[in-house]
Amino acid sequence: MADKTMQVVIKDNAKQAYIGYMVHSCRTSYSDSYAEIMDRLSGRTCEVDTRHLFKTSFNVIDPDNPEIIIDVRWLFCEVINDIRGQKMKCTYCGETQDIDTKCSKCNKTDYLENLLVQRQNI
Repeated sequence: MADKTMQVVIKDNAKQAYIGYMVHSCRTSYSDSYAEIMDRLSGRTCEVDTRHLFKTSFNVIDPDNPEIIIDVRWLFCEVINDIRGQKMKCTYCGETQDIDTKCSKCNKTDYLENLLVQRQNI
């Protein structure tokens, strides 16, 4: 039976991509420790922490350390077993849940949004 854990593959050049983005977006500095984590994770497959999902970025579990790191969208190249199409996020309280008509935490109905937005051809 295949593993159904949601995962992302980190880009082979994740450290350089991160540093390049920070420099080109006119930020005055970048995190050396984050750059080193990205260097270590480059080219590796990491499990996504699905308790808190987002549309364009992922919290990934470091395979060498149980700490959770934020993997922003330009540092991964593939999503495996993407479950965002089966989930919604409440923009009022931040709860991530299965698709429903009201939030399971705050009971609001007007704040749920789908996490996986289908691209439309223009």
